[in-house]
Amino acid sequence: GKLDEKTIQDLSKNVEKEIEKKELELGKANKQREQVLIEAEKIKKQTELKKKELENKARELAEAKAGDRARALEAEMKRLKAEYTKMQKALETKQRETLLALEQATAQSEEIEALRSQLKRLDAEQVRLITRERRILFIILIVVLTIGLILLKNFAVNRLDIFLTPTGYSARGVRNLRLRTLVRIGSWLITLLLIAIAGFVILEMFGIDSTTLLAGAGILGIAVGFGAQYFIRDVISGLFIVIEGQYSVNDFVQIAGHKGTVEDVNLRFTKLRDLEGSVVFVPNGEVTTVINFAKDFAQALVVFYLDYEEEVERVMELIREVGAEIRKAPRFSGLIIGDVDILGISAFTPTGMEIKFRIKTIPNSQWPVAREMRRLLHARMRAAGIRFFQFDSHRPGLLQQ
Repeated sequence: GKLDEKTIQDLSKNVEKEIEKKELELGKANKQREQVLIEAEKIKKQTELKKKELENKARELAEAKAGDRARALEAEMKRLKAEYTKMQKALETKQRETLLALEQATAQSEEIEALRSQLKRLDAEQVRLITRERRILFIILIVVLTIGLILLKNFAVNRLDIFLTPTGYSARGVRNLRLRTLVRIGSWLITLLLIAIAGFVILEMFGIDSTTLLAGAGILGIAVGFGAQYFIRDVISGLFIVIEGQYSVNDFVQIAGHKGTVEDVNLRFTKLRDLEGSVVFVPNGEVTTVINFAKDFAQALVVFYLDYEEEVERVMELIREVGAEIRKAPRFSGLIIGDVDILGISAFTPTGMEIKFRIKTIPNSQWPVAREMRRLLHARMRAAGIRFFQFDSHRPGLLQQ
């Protein structure tokens, strides 16, 4: 008949206790059967030895002549036959005991299996008795708990992210940035794990065997393996990006034709923020070439075109003065880690003499330093009366060129 949930729980407990009891009995029966087998084997060996001894005595009797020796051998053979017959009966008894112990163990195993089947039916009945409202409530609780754990994890990751954010450039700061990247990936994996656990718990509530589902998922995975090749490619590429340290969070990079600051890296994709503030998601599988503008150090490169009539040495001296001035500025002194490197005249072009110089900076600081150097150079050149190249009507030959 129909049973309520309390009765089913009591029956389940009783069945579990009975299973434990039967398993203990089965263990004892197996030990007893093993002991009987050992004794039977021992008796069998003794019987074989006695049989050989009896055969030897029979040969001696056949060879002996009538007299006291023959009569002694006959008496000895009679005694050996009696002992041999007794051993055979003992062996048969042990063999019957062995068969009986085996039958008992088999019966107990069948009883345990039957009890387990009964327990499984009771569990299924208990799952069925959970009402629709309670299932919905349990699902809501599981979802809320999962979301709460994810939010708690995100809070911890954000606090750790703030703690690991470097205030300035240093070797420790570079290590912290890479550690931030690993923390982001770990956070992503933990989120997937929590969602998977919650899903399996909900499936178990509805009586769906998760192991069977996993086996089916494995078969389905093989079937769609070719379709998932891009996902696998992205994950493998993401692993190598993190292990090799090609770039980390806050690095300015160019990947897959996109430039931007790395905001997030996981095993699936890399999130970039470009100069216009747009967000670009690049699958890791498409990252074939990486240009990292913030790896170890950077160079603030300045290129300008000087009028052909100006003195180059005079301009070079102005560049050195600009480099010394910017290194003394409080705002930029901590960003520059080298002196000005004047590359000189790199080319003669229709737009004037191409002049290049650069200065070594910490990562991600080359652009503000280069802008400031251009501003200072422009002001110094105007004050000194030095002109950049320009077209005018007084030099038609250059204009034609």
